[in-house]
Amino acid sequence: MKIRRVDLFVVFVLMFSSSVMGQSKLEQIASFEHPGAKASRVTGGRQVALSDNGKTLIAAFFGSKAQLYDLRTQKAITDPIGTSGDGEIGFVSNDVVFTADWESMRLWDVKTGDAIGEPIPHRLREDTIIKPAISSDGKYIATRNSMNSFQLWDAQSQKAIGEARQFESVVGWLTFSADNRMLYVKAGKRLFVFATDSAKQIAGAFESVYRFHPLPEQKKLITIEGENADQLVLRTTEENGWPEIDRVLLAGKFKRIIELDDNRLLIQSTKGDYSPDIIVLPINDLRNESRLEADVDRAFKVLVTGDRDHWICNNIHNVSCQRFGQSSSIWKLNCHCNGYKQGIYLLDDEHVVIHDTNSKNNYVASCHRISDGSKIWEQGSVAKIFVQDQMLFVCNSDGVQVWAVKQDD
Repeated sequence: MKIRRVDLFVVFVLMFSSSVMGQSKLEQIASFEHPGAKASRVTGGRQVALSDNGKTLIAAFFGSKAQLYDLRTQKAITDPIGTSGDGEIGFVSNDVVFTADWESMRLWDVKTGDAIGEPIPHRLREDTIIKPAISSDGKYIATRNSMNSFQLWDAQSQKAIGEARQFESVVGWLTFSADNRMLYVKAGKRLFVFATDSAKQIAGAFESVYRFHPLPEQKKLITIEGENADQLVLRTTEENGWPEIDRVLLAGKFKRIIELDDNRLLIQSTKGDYSPDIIVLPINDLRNESRLEADVDRAFKVLVTGDRDHWICNNIHNVSCQRFGQSSSIWKLNCHCNGYKQGIYLLDDEHVVIHDTNSKNNYVASCHRISDGSKIWEQGSVAKIFVQDQMLFVCNSDGVQVWAVKQDD
């Protein structure tokens, strides 16, 4: 797991996180308005990313603008950067940021805002927008060179590594392994694995109709297979070809996988009647499953707190919280009229953020204590929210706000 080194300013803010339940509150620590003229139809912020050291923020705004900010001084670092209205943003390192438009991505110097090198091919499309993959050490970049191909790049020299690799289907997923030695490429319903230093294929193609999940510590890989995405397949990465070593049939269509510890996985699937099936599987013995009693009739998304004490899920009716080992909910919060548009996000082990719509179809964000579901913060007219490093980034029609938990004096 990648460890983030957070700037002292951010540490100072986060150290106020409440250790006494009932006394925490959400406090705004920064606000950034839309730079320059606003778009005529839609205004405000649309995407946010934070540097690993917590010093720098990049925000993308409607109206094809992106802006770098110093989080400590809350001032813009450079002039706005032009970018497409649906493009992607992010950090390659603490010193280099990227913007990705419809045909290419560009690297920018964080301190000066100057472009670095030439544009790198990267294809976007409305129904398959993906970010370029950035290795955690900032040394490698992987882009969708064309809709059906990918290219590895040396981030510093911006030179291609090997040849672009072509597939029969659209490339829909690019991600580096935890040790940055491998690149996982999902093309259509198949998964391929390539070496980052040579771009040579080292494993696959595997059937992967939905998602996949590397387990680097255990030297294993999980793929989801079957026509109905209801088969969980365990593979070993210690043998050539990464052969299958176990397979289990799920009760429904796979939804997500969460690592509870080094030996246990939480698997969420959805049965034919839309009810959730949530099981815990030992990695070394997939047959020895234990089923969680879900006090809900549906489950869109499941979250597990970092301390592994609670799990939270949302559905068309409510958001509910259960403690592991208990069959009934600690609390339930009713949804508004459109639960399908609802999102839930863990801010930390003590707070969950809900993004929902009210009766007037106005998006509302609220923060609740996980211990009892009580609300400590709410804001209307919130277009999007992002959570990173225990901070909440709110995008609204004015721009971007940054919030963090603080103990109420």
